[in-house]
Amino acid sequence: FFSPFGVSYGTMPEAIGLSHVCGALAGFITETCLHPFDTVRARLQTSSQMYRGVCHALLTIQYREGMRAWYKGFPVVMVLSSPAHALYFGTYETAKEVLPKHIPWFRSSVGCAPPLSLSLACGMLADMAAELLWTPMDVIKQRQQIQTCRDSHYRSLQCGVSHIAATEGLSTFWRGYWLGVATLETPLYFTMFEQMMHHMTSGFGCPRDQLPIGIVSAMSFGSTALSAVLTNPIDVVRTRLMVTSFGATCSRRALHIARRTWQAEGVHAFIKGAPARVMYLAPNHCLAMTSFELISRWFRSRQDSLPVSGHAPGWW
Repeated sequence: FFSPFGVSYGTMPEAIGLSHVCGALAGFITETCLHPFDTVRARLQTSSQMYRGVCHALLTIQYREGMRAWYKGFPVVMVLSSPAHALYFGTYETAKEVLPKHIPWFRSSVGCAPPLSLSLACGMLADMAAELLWTPMDVIKQRQQIQTCRDSHYRSLQCGVSHIAATEGLSTFWRGYWLGVATLETPLYFTMFEQMMHHMTSGFGCPRDQLPIGIVSAMSFGSTALSAVLTNPIDVVRTRLMVTSFGATCSRRALHIARRTWQAEGVHAFIKGAPARVMYLAPNHCLAMTSFELISRWFRSRQDSLPVSGHAPGWW
């Protein structure tokens, strides 16, 4: 079984387990390092006048609320981010292995890049799986991130969960799920990443698992930066949807928010937070994929060092 980087991990169950473990570790590392930029993104996308840009937002938050405010909403990230990243990477690798076996148009010829349809489908499935945890995480996290006073219903993770469940119902935790899937950020990212990686392996003339780790990081960074900019308008609507209460259906709420934003703030509102989103997502994906690759190679080297026995060794 092969990872997206072409590293063989033995049997498929072993590979799936490895994907989940590596994804969980990579997700925790990236979220810890980059959470302040996500807090700035949420503030910029929901505030009309308070902040002039990323640097001004960081300095203003630190001056008015202290440096701890950069990490508002981080407790729920600690709880859900690692499992969500495990689902994300595990679903992507599983889909990439399974789909071509059962659906002919997802297959590629030897030496050719994966079909665009395969990258899009695997990215979509990975996003749909991970959004089951990312959406409630974002609902709670973003409501905590945008609060500017201590006297709030979202002053702690427990208070936030209790308040949302009591006043708006459990379905609120998955508000914006389909809108998150509809942003297509993950499918766009994986499509661009896979195509660029194929061209790089052809240019270097080596297997993907032997590419310099810096190449993997650079391709991941560039793919994420472009997809983050392209999908920012939908993310603005999704963020505002998650932190606002309405009584209509989800689709009508999203359309209402988009129309109201356009009328009140103009087209500029839909690019709000784009620099902060790039500064959060591009290093996030870059660190996640780099960490995933390094951890995968470490597990692989450990597996190869085990003595040969009568059965296939596990990756532990």
